[in-house]
Amino acid sequence: MLVLNPSWIGDLSFQLSVLATLGIILFGGKGNAPSSVIPAKAGIQFIRDSLRITLAAQLFTTPLIFFHFHRLSLIAPLTNVLIGWTMPFLMGLGWIAAVAGYIWQPLGLLPAWAAWILLAYVIRAVEVTAGFPLAGIAW
Repeated sequence: MLVLNPSWIGDLSFQLSVLATLGIILFGGKGNAPSSVIPAKAGIQFIRDSLRITLAAQLFTTPLIFFHFHRLSLIAPLTNVLIGWTMPFLMGLGWIAAVAGYIWQPLGLLPAWAAWILLAYVIRAVEVTAGFPLAGIAW
């Protein structure tokens, strides 16, 4: 990517993406397929995998975030577990809405509305967890 645009090296969002990806690669693990068909055990495994991935990304991005924004989020792991499962669905629905809407605009409305419902959930989850006492620390 830097071969195409070397100026991205100074872009904060690029740096955060690289660090988060590195953290996930090094410490996120591959994740395990649910070892049981019992929903409770599969749910616990899913939460454990989600927490491991978010902590791996947060471990690598926290120093840069703290340096630039002088803030430390204490609630981010919980928030990411609550909303992380929506991301693959949101990306898929967004892609389907874009392609279907390109073919015929009304056709794209149904997946767009489904994405909107998930996005409303994401926004609400972020708002609620950000309101927790000591959700973040600023210096």
